Amino acid sequence: MKRSHLALSPVAQFFTILFFALTATTAALAQGYVKFYDFTVVGAGPMGGLSIDSGGNLYGTTTTFQGTVFRFDPNLQYSSLFTFNGGSDGDYPYAAPIGDGAGNLYGTTGEGGTGGAYGGVVYEVSPAVGGGWRERVIYNFSGGSDGSSPRAQLITDSSGNLYGTTVSGGAYGAGTVFELKSNSGAWQEKVLHSFGSKQDGASPYCALTFDSAGNLYGTTVGGGKHGDGTVFQLVRGSSGQWKERVLYSFAGTNKHIVDGKQPYGGVVIDAAGNVYGTLWEGGAYAYDGAIFELSPQLDGSWTESLIYSFRGAVTGYADGALPYGPLYLDQSGSLHGTTYEGGDKTCLIDPYGCGTVFKLTFDGSSWQETVLHEFGSGTDGAHPNGGLVSDALGNLYGTTSAGGAHSAGTAFKVTP
Repeated sequence: MKRSHLALSPVAQFFTILFFALTATTAALAQGYVKFYDFTVVGAGPMGGLSIDSGGNLYGTTTTFQGTVFRFDPNLQYSSLFTFNGGSDGDYPYAAPIGDGAGNLYGTTGEGGTGGAYGGVVYEVSPAVGGGWRERVIYNFSGGSDGSSPRAQLITDSSGNLYGTTVSGGAYGAGTVFELKSNSGAWQEKVLHSFGSKQDGASPYCALTFDSAGNLYGTTVGGGKHGDGTVFQLVRGSSGQWKERVLYSFAGTNKHIVDGKQPYGGVVIDAAGNVYGTLWEGGAYAYDGAIFELSPQLDGSWTESLIYSFRGAVTGYADGALPYGPLYLDQSGSLHGTTYEGGDKTCLIDPYGCGTVFKLTFDGSSWQETVLHEFGSGTDGAHPNGGLVSDALGNLYGTTSAGGAHSAGTAFKVTP
């Protein structure tokens, strides 16, 4: 009988089975969720996720007992770099600091400093001569027209200038976008925009994002035409002044259209100029939040669509609910993020779920969600507030604000 071209000899079958067994084992080892650190009560509550430098070091902050700045080295070994005392050095660092390439870290505290309890500061943490780390406050917010209560991560341009947002303060009391420039070691602040005028938005909790042309983008959780938040753009004019434009005002869930509200996490921008972000509430299922896309049109307008609505409270679904943090956009165009609640595991902390890590992939016609991890085992963590960062191999890293061995939060790694 003639052998089919698909048939294999016994020896070939053996090596084929061995190959697939090894491949499956390698795949099983290469993917999944790993908790690599349990925060303690002294340094608890990492709220703002992590940042990563070119050497693979991870940085973050905790908020309890005035807060700390910490680092995980490339081997994921933890070290505490600085502990705030809640006075003139700042209080409650909500967001992870960023590095400048020379080993210095820059971040914000939502309170403290010389401007009073709700002023806040921008700080620098640097390696000290003889070992250890030292902190220097490079700007104190007064709580007045210069802004107050910076909650978000900073970003930097090619010249080393820092950009950020404040939740309140400014000319109208509804927050600001600011720039800090260094002049021989002395930093000077400039308010690029004050929110609260007419319908331009209010209370930006987000980090900013640059596009390829140097324009700034962000979100506000309030204000706009319907009071449910906005996506805004700042364009620098020839005279150096910045002009704000509201690209979209969210309509919540009660304006006879399916929309969302409270975009806490800011935006990411793809190569085609499309803008993506998270909505804490709203979506097709009213309360569980959504992912939005804004697409630029030829006439200069922008079109919004909800590319995914979470169903965390709907029986039979485990996709998550209440996405708070920013999205991460990988090189293939897939979106990754976290939800504060949801997931179908029995959460020991929250009956609505302990949260998820998710991925959204465009299949040519629609966006499909994959849940990479559901929190809720009790020791793996709960309630991730921040977003995700990626290393050169595509591994994702983040933090949870609760759960873990000490109920004080965790740091985790997910290999998609």
